[in-house]
Amino acid sequence: MSFPNMMAAAALLTLAACGGGGSTGTGNGGTGNGGTVTPPTTPPAPSEPIVLTLTPSAPAVAQNAGTATTFTVSIKSNVAIPSTVNAAIAAKADLFANSSLTALSAQEYEARITTSAALLPGTYTSTIEVKLCTDAAATCRLPLAGSPWQLPVTLTVKKVGTLSPLTAVAGLHAWTQPQYDAARTGYVPATFTPLAFNFRWSVDPDSSKPRRFNPVVIADQRVYLISSETAAGTEPLWKLQSIEESTGQERWRANLGNWSQISAPVLASGSVSLFSAGPAGNSYRLFNLATGQPISQATNPGIVTADYSAPLISFDLVYGQYGDAGTLSKFEPATGKRLWQFTDSRRAGGGWAVSTDGTLVYNYSQGWMLAIDANSGTLAYASASFLPYFGGPATMAPVLSATQLFVTDSDSTGGALAAFNIATGKLNWQVQSSFTSYPALVADVLYAINGGKLEARSAATGAPLWSSPALGAGSPYTQVLATDNLVFAASQSRVVAVDLATHAVVWEYAAGGSMAISENGILYITHPTNGVVAINLR
Repeated sequence: MSFPNMMAAAALLTLAACGGGGSTGTGNGGTGNGGTVTPPTTPPAPSEPIVLTLTPSAPAVAQNAGTATTFTVSIKSNVAIPSTVNAAIAAKADLFANSSLTALSAQEYEARITTSAALLPGTYTSTIEVKLCTDAAATCRLPLAGSPWQLPVTLTVKKVGTLSPLTAVAGLHAWTQPQYDAARTGYVPATFTPLAFNFRWSVDPDSSKPRRFNPVVIADQRVYLISSETAAGTEPLWKLQSIEESTGQERWRANLGNWSQISAPVLASGSVSLFSAGPAGNSYRLFNLATGQPISQATNPGIVTADYSAPLISFDLVYGQYGDAGTLSKFEPATGKRLWQFTDSRRAGGGWAVSTDGTLVYNYSQGWMLAIDANSGTLAYASASFLPYFGGPATMAPVLSATQLFVTDSDSTGGALAAFNIATGKLNWQVQSSFTSYPALVADVLYAINGGKLEARSAATGAPLWSSPALGAGSPYTQVLATDNLVFAASQSRVVAVDLATHAVVWEYAAGGSMAISENGILYITHPTNGVVAINLR
């Protein structure tokens, strides 16, 4: 549905457009009242016509039904605006609830516009006007030449499911990194009832722009999502968003800039850590969890990272690929200080997917198992695996038990599930078959996808315990998450839940991608290009 682009004075805000400090005026839909900011200084009259540039020039805004959202528009003038000129925003009151203008300087303003929470699901189009007036902005009978400036807006209101109150599940902690913990076990110690599963909300991309989404992390009822937009001839433009777990509404966003690639985020010490790479080099960056403001950035110019595995969090310290090619670094996320770096010629192409038991940091790729001292950053051992497969750099780290390391590896000739001695890195056993997922570990049982079926195997020997029926056609299942009664398996087009007692598929969802489960019992499915879906698990 759409509204005509007729402007209503109901959502009108007035601001004395002037230089100086950032005072703010506010207005409410349906009132027509405005706030006036007194300028601290009076800039000279412009010597040329005023031209405003609005960014974004055509906002595409999305919200869930029953909730409002606020978006920001940057307004820049080509010249300083005299104090005798007033600025105003006019918008439809039944579409936009209120707005505010903040003077950042004599030539720059920030508009914050809040949508109405009463809108029904659908797509709405409208136009917001930005006016410059030499009389009262509430009437603007004497507009400046070129005024008003038009801001077309598209607002999509999405249907939502059950927004039940969030309550923590006993025994669970925040999902701060891939595969739940630093040992990458993929084990979430909880029991869930498939009959209670239902859709909660989704965050969808703007379908008119190519987008890419990284796996999410979740803590303190906030979901942290990194995504990018691509345009011909430029590096992707990336952003970091904080999303309310209860409603799916955006809390804040941070522009990360143009980069070739950015890693999945991890959370520690009240900050979001991420690694990024582009033509100018690579960087390690920190952002405040509460506000999205940057904390620090370490930049290594001239070094372009070819492969980014997800970073690792352990005891509030971050491990990830930064610096020269083939370099693993350890950082203090409260300050961004680098504590050590480790370089190995066997990892010159990247592939630093790591796990840790707090003593050693483990990595497997292209036939070699490495262990690095977590405290000093020195090599503890490098062991040739003797697996017959040498695929590209592994994207998931070894899964750890107290005595063994578990990996899958494959190339064009086949694949294997293998176990290594954690003290020496020597191969204990291997099963050669068609494994497509890294394993999840629960006590002494490994769960992995083999030939399109979920298999349970002995962690001690690799012997088969049971196998599910075929999980369904489509792309390979590449991730498994285990709970006390279910194993979730994800492909790029589907997620299924297999009952550990009956070995049958007891639930499925027609969306795939990477999975995460929050401490509030919400399953997140993040597709690389189709956004995020939140599923209530109770």
